[in-house]
Amino acid sequence: MSSDEIEIGYNWVGKSISAFGDPNAGYGPVPNLSLRSTVTWDSGWSVTGWAQNLADDRYHTYGFTDLFFDAEFYVQKPRSFGITLKRAF
Repeated sequence: MSSDEIEIGYNWVGKSISAFGDPNAGYGPVPNLSLRSTVTWDSGWSVTGWAQNLADDRYHTYGFTDLFFDAEFYVQKPRSFGITLKRAF
């Protein structure tokens, strides 16, 4: 016997400022749509298939000014997929 589970997630971060008084520190909004599906068996094994950032958005997720007064940003991770296999004891 097995059980199945499906999750759809949506995360949204609005306009944010990472450092007070820094004109380059603003970023957002940052949306993120994800999907996860898990099948679990009575034997303790489970397998999960997942996907992150399904829309493949490339928004800035953090901003700041470096030592040379240049604007620097971290960019949202690209679309990714994976499989996780687990065994419960």
